Amino acid sequence: MLITKEDLLPIVEDLTERKLASFIDHTKLKPHESEKKILVLYDEAVRYGFASVCVNSCWAQTIHNYRKSNPSDVKLCCVVGFPLGQMSTEVKAFEASYVRKCGAHEVDMVINIGKVREITGLKGRERESARYYVLEEVKKVVKAADGAIVKVILETGYLSDTQIVEACEICEEGGAHFVKSSTGFGPMGAYPHHLRLMRETVGDRLGVKAAGGIRNFLDVLRSTYAAANARGLRTPSKFRIGTSAGINILNTLGWAKFSDAWFVEEIPCKICPSNYTSRLPIAIQNEYVKKCRTCPHNKYRKFKDF
Repeated sequence: MLITKEDLLPIVEDLTERKLASFIDHTKLKPHESEKKILVLYDEAVRYGFASVCVNSCWAQTIHNYRKSNPSDVKLCCVVGFPLGQMSTEVKAFEASYVRKCGAHEVDMVINIGKVREITGLKGRERESARYYVLEEVKKVVKAADGAIVKVILETGYLSDTQIVEACEICEEGGAHFVKSSTGFGPMGAYPHHLRLMRETVGDRLGVKAAGGIRNFLDVLRSTYAAANARGLRTPSKFRIGTSAGINILNTLGWAKFSDAWFVEEIPCKICPSNYTSRLPIAIQNEYVKKCRTCPHNKYRKFKDF
């Protein structure tokens, strides 16, 4: 995908610090985080007006108790089946129910990635069985979440375009409220190509959350362009950004409005998932290689041995 400065300038003009903050799920999901850091995360989210704090389920009760003495509009978001998605449906549903009882407003669930990949390689009853498994998983987590917003993490780096579309359709059918790109622990983060494909599939019916590798203002602009290019989609109910760099991103907004020096003319390959396939399953690597050979921007890839 080729993204120009002209594509991004309208988004810069539309964003205010408050509006951008309202899209951000302020995140700490690494295994080494301490309670002190989790509480600081909440305080930062309140100070900057972020949409939510996104944490592992072990911190759900901690944040819930802390919010009682420090009330705010910041939501509690908890990940479920994180980061691999390979837990049983019953375990994911139990975890969703647990965090909801602890006061979680939102649940970010990792889909069963292997099952999604199976669907497109099967036919007949076997295909129906694999699809039914994934659909029931989404439905049961939505039910267990008991009214909480459910965002389904697809881990797009492991999926082909066809599989991403299939997963998005299942999420919508299963009653999810958002589709989300990545955990931040997989082979790829949020790439504009995937985000646009997700948005095109779900339209304005579901939200799209960009997560994984979003570290600076330019990453935010590209993600917004891909997933929320229409102004009506730039609301917290239709677009989110999952990042641990939210404060830095907000602090650079004023500079971006003052000068357009932030924009560096991009080689399209640098923001294309085809450039980052070394850790992917062979079948997905092969799909990306085929795309590169027919891509209108493949002149930039003379250095690549395809």
